[in-house]
Amino acid sequence: MAFVLSPLRAQTAASAPEEAPGEFMARHEQSMYRLNVQHAMVSAPLLTVAWPLKPVEKLIAQKKPLEGDAAKVLTLHAQTLAGVGAPLYELEVPSLHAEWNRTMGLMDRAESAGLYQPPEDLRKSLIVWRAVRDDLAVSDDMPWVKGPAMAALDPNLAEFSIPEGVWYLAPPQCAALSGKRSEIRRAAKAALTGKPEPAAPDALPPGVACLRAADRSWSASIAVVNRGHMAMDATLRVRAWALLGSVRSRHNPISHLRFDNNGTYSEAAVRWVIPPQQDEAKATARWALTNGMQKQPIGIDYAFVKFGASQQVLISSERLRAAEAVAQIDNLPEGYAKERFTPEYAVARLQEALAPLEQSLAFRPGHRYEDAGADTPRSPNTIDFLIIGNPSPMEQAVKRMVNNDERNRPGSLLLIVLLIAAGVIVVKARELKKAR
Repeated sequence: MAFVLSPLRAQTAASAPEEAPGEFMARHEQSMYRLNVQHAMVSAPLLTVAWPLKPVEKLIAQKKPLEGDAAKVLTLHAQTLAGVGAPLYELEVPSLHAEWNRTMGLMDRAESAGLYQPPEDLRKSLIVWRAVRDDLAVSDDMPWVKGPAMAALDPNLAEFSIPEGVWYLAPPQCAALSGKRSEIRRAAKAALTGKPEPAAPDALPPGVACLRAADRSWSASIAVVNRGHMAMDATLRVRAWALLGSVRSRHNPISHLRFDNNGTYSEAAVRWVIPPQQDEAKATARWALTNGMQKQPIGIDYAFVKFGASQQVLISSERLRAAEAVAQIDNLPEGYAKERFTPEYAVARLQEALAPLEQSLAFRPGHRYEDAGADTPRSPNTIDFLIIGNPSPMEQAVKRMVNNDERNRPGSLLLIVLLIAAGVIVVKARELKKAR
């Protein structure tokens, strides 16, 4: 029997705007993510209230090998937790994530003592879990300055306030922390693949200090940037949408070739949480936007700038996330408040935590924004550079292809191949929609 659209459905389908194939995939992945989170929420009480690992814990404490049912119970419980997403849902289902940590902690003790040999899937999970644990431990062991306190970062910048609940790590120690974390990731990757990993280059430029919340809910960096005098721009608010388009292009530089989205990334999910705004009287600017990743808690980029005569203080978030999809779930379990999962809530919490620090930032006399003179070195960049960033090598290559650079004939050929592939994707997607 042939499937026939009703007149109303047919009219709706005919008038619906064309949708990029990748956008359909991004919406599909987001829907699946919400369903998986709901499944985890329902599973959490069943997996955390009646804990089946007490006998296992007792055997490990007695240093007895886990054999027979004991080994099966530990394996099955860990695999069940992994199956409902417990390792992933730190923000979405905290109780389930805590149960994962508790279970993997037992597995770590048993495997390290030679009492238990995990199957391959859990062996890999254990490697990742240990890397996360070691990363947190390395961070906690660093000599953080815990607010309330004062800190100094540059001779031209007055001491500034570190508020209560905020930790500060000076540039040398911040660079050391970055190096240790890179080494942990390198070792974990080598253990997962069985192949040696090359040492990673230094990730942080000199002069960058670390900031983090005492409860680990966010992390950020603070640095004094020596770019010369950068003029404030009164048109920022007016140009907010144009700047957002540039950010989208930077995140997904081949979007203008109709590769609008690539599954986990969606241009539609790149939006302003705080449009670029500035305070000329205080010589400051700030902005915040979501990064467009759809399969997981969405990342948020927050930035605050204090302008000086020839320097700028830049605060930028390193780890700020929001499980935005949870806010779209109807009938959340008791204890969940939808607004707490929005990017706006995450940014508001960060701003509240950093407000005393931001307000205390002040350049010393002779180095303030208003002290800039005709002989002050000028920055080659505008504030747009801080918002949008450097062109990536991929974007530069795409621009060469699009411009049909005569010196880059192989690039032109690659562009033709990409356009043909894009056309095939669009046709296949339309056929799929018609078939449905």
